[in-house]
Amino acid sequence: MDIKALIAAPLVAAVALINPGAFEKPAQWSYSSSSQFGPRAYEIGVDPQVTYQGRRALSVRGSDKQGPVDMGIALQYAGGYRGQRVRFSAVVRVAAPDGWGGLLLQAGPEALQHVNAASLPFGTGLRGQAEWTPMSVVIDVPQDARTLSMGLILVGSGQVWASDLKFEVVDPATPLTKERVGVDPQALAEAAQRRRAAQEKSLSDGSGRPPANLQLQP
Repeated sequence: MDIKALIAAPLVAAVALINPGAFEKPAQWSYSSSSQFGPRAYEIGVDPQVTYQGRRALSVRGSDKQGPVDMGIALQYAGGYRGQRVRFSAVVRVAAPDGWGGLLLQAGPEALQHVNAASLPFGTGLRGQAEWTPMSVVIDVPQDARTLSMGLILVGSGQVWASDLKFEVVDPATPLTKERVGVDPQALAEAAQRRRAAQEKSLSDGSGRPPANLQLQP
């Protein structure tokens, strides 16, 4: 009798029950989140339980504790394309009764911690519930742009999926996207003000902010 196998089997079963649908991180993608609950507040990757017409689906999922300015993003980058009109598109499914899910595209690297109302990326998305819906974001790339960032974003709580992703140069007559990602600018400004106040308080009272994760936890 293989005692080790008997011990291992229940452990494997327990792991499967605890995390039956762990997201897979696709190669050459980046992940970013800005949340009051820390950088791991959103689960981001390929959802093993959802496909679209046989294709894999990228997903961002946040708990119902997320606030209206908390965000999670799966990001991809491109270089070049200066002076051209480009489009990032996908079919998107949204399940975010209290959030907003969709696509973003912007010239320059994305940095959520520095986003403010005036610099929100261009985006197309929906609030509430929506089955697979074609979406796209179209922008003009400035002559001085070095990087393009694009991806799938969830603002607040819920879950969003994207499949059949495409990036392409389009005709100059293609209409530009005017909408921005679905964050309330006033709430975003208030959250930034609270962060600044907390930072100033930690500096003035000497309490400081300790370094994070010195234990190197995953």
